[in-house]
Amino acid sequence: MRRAPLGRLGTGVVSVSYHNPLWVAERIVQLDHLTRSRVMYGVGLLSIGATTAAGFDALALHWDVMEEQARHHKTRVDRNKWRLVGMVHCAETMEQAYRDVEYGMEQWFDDFQAVAA
Repeated sequence: MRRAPLGRLGTGVVSVSYHNPLWVAERIVQLDHLTRSRVMYGVGLLSIGATTAAGFDALALHWDVMEEQARHHKTRVDRNKWRLVGMVHCAETMEQAYRDVEYGMEQWFDDFQAVAA
């Protein structure tokens, strides 16, 4: 009997702008332990709030905190390793995609805002 290869678990990106970083780290450590080090974890500084003037201004402060913490832990952060994550909806055709979201997209955004923020 042959064993299947072990998979990896990806969390998506957690915006540290909206979550206490220590609580997030604690949860990821637990998840990493439960999955026997097969978790892939992403942290993000950008958010929908960054599209407002105040949100955009806050990004510089967040990056400063990130660099300060990196120096404190004798490491560095590299903006070249940033990745863009966005929502994707797949359908057979463009017309089908529009029909799929015609009556539910607003509710989805409301739910997503409550969960992600």
